[in-house]
Amino acid sequence: MSHFTKAKLKLTNLEAAIKACRELGFTGALTEGKHTVIDYYKNKVDVVASIKVGQYDIGFTDEGTDENGVTQYSVGADWMMMGSYLPAKYRNMNTADIQNAIIQHAGLNTIQATYEAQGFDCAVENQANGDIEVTLTRGGLL
Repeated sequence: MSHFTKAKLKLTNLEAAIKACRELGFTGALTEGKHTVIDYYKNKVDVVASIKVGQYDIGFTDEGTDENGVTQYSVGADWMMMGSYLPAKYRNMNTADIQNAIIQHAGLNTIQATYEAQGFDCAVENQANGDIEVTLTRGGLL
C-alpha cells in the first residue's frame, strides 16, 4: 500500500504552486522538467516538477488540459513518511489540509500576479479561521 497521496486539484499555474510551497516553508531543492519521483514503497510517479522534503518529494503532475485548453496539475507527496521533515506547523495536519494550504496559496499567488499586472495593488490579510482576504485597489482608491 502506498502512502503517496495525490489529489486532482484546480491548479493551473505551476509557477504559482511552486511559489506557494516556498512561502509555506517547503524550501528543499526544486527539480523542473519531466522526471520520476519514488515514494517509500518504491512506487514511481511521473512529475513535471518536484520539491525535495527530506528524502521525499512533493510532486506536481501534468493532468492534461481542460475543455478550455488550460493545463491542470495535481500535487502529491508521501506526506505520512515526510513526518519530521515537514515544516513544524504541518506535522500534525492531515493530508487534505496540507494540500488545501498549497492550493489556497497558489490561488493567492495567481490572483496577485494577474491583478498587479493590470495595475492593481493587492492587500492580503490572513483571517483567524484560515481564510485569506484579498483587497484590490487601483490608484489608492478602495
